[in-house]
Amino acid sequence: MFRELESRQPSNPLPHLYLLGCAIHDRRQPAIREEREALLHLTVKGAPAFAVAGAWLASGGYCAEAEEEFAMAGPPSEAGAFEFALAQCHQDRGDIKKAQEEYQKALSLNPDKEEYALSLSFLLTAIGDTEGAGKVLVDAVKRHPQSLRILVAMSLLHLELGYPDRARIGYDKARAIDPDSPMVWKLHGRIQNGEGHYEDAVKTFEHAVALDPKDAQIPLFMGMALARIEGRTDQALAAFLHALELDPTLTEARFQAATIYFQNKEDYTSTANQLEKVIAATPGHLRARQLLVQSYYRLGWKDKASAEERKLRELTDKGEQ
Repeated sequence: MFRELESRQPSNPLPHLYLLGCAIHDRRQPAIREEREALLHLTVKGAPAFAVAGAWLASGGYCAEAEEEFAMAGPPSEAGAFEFALAQCHQDRGDIKKAQEEYQKALSLNPDKEEYALSLSFLLTAIGDTEGAGKVLVDAVKRHPQSLRILVAMSLLHLELGYPDRARIGYDKARAIDPDSPMVWKLHGRIQNGEGHYEDAVKTFEHAVALDPKDAQIPLFMGMALARIEGRTDQALAAFLHALELDPTLTEARFQAATIYFQNKEDYTSTANQLEKVIAATPGHLRARQLLVQSYYRLGWKDKASAEERKLRELTDKGEQ
């Protein structure tokens, strides 16, 4: 891309692109405005420099600015690429409505792009629109019948809706395509969890871990299975903590670990430490806040418990409105 810029442009925008990238990384708003203005004066409309600037701004969370840069760029090399970048930007910023709109635009421009269909289906599932997610995935399966990711996503949606028997249909198809895929084994374990076969699920997850020891989701799901088996709480906690070692952003693993500290270990300090991190990452996590209030009271921290109760009431009232 940079070589193309050097050969095409009468003035070299590369230094300004570099400085723009630095400003985005350091989150220096005045410098971002300055370098964007410099690019605007140096380059002609339709130049690839605007596409690069837009992509960097989108990845940095500057959605409105990225959209302006994309509007000045030439057509992307892949249809829907600009809309997809904006969708991810809005999703990261928590603007789910805008993210959904941009994902839908991207998919309409490029209906054969697997990544667009998956991202839209995941978002729709997350906001509870399982019917919309199902429609997206049904079309995606028709377009990509050999895609493991699409088949797994469809199976997980069925599992989410409480139909493990339907989930197995997608699993069987995925296994026929690649029986040694850790993704397929992980899906199998989740189906077994959904069916209540927890011992079998643990064995399946152990095999999945051997195939992909760096996938933090596998010990997370293994911990959920172990937690349902009598006498294996310590192993469940170890699994959740291992998942956090692999990926500290796994909020669910942190919450599950906190639950074990509270219910089984009566270790309220560790409970509070874990829950405070959960809430810092996801302020709207009501279950974490409820458990944190109880932990504070058990620790004798009445002021902190009262303050957290007020926050919990505010969030609950806002949700009801």
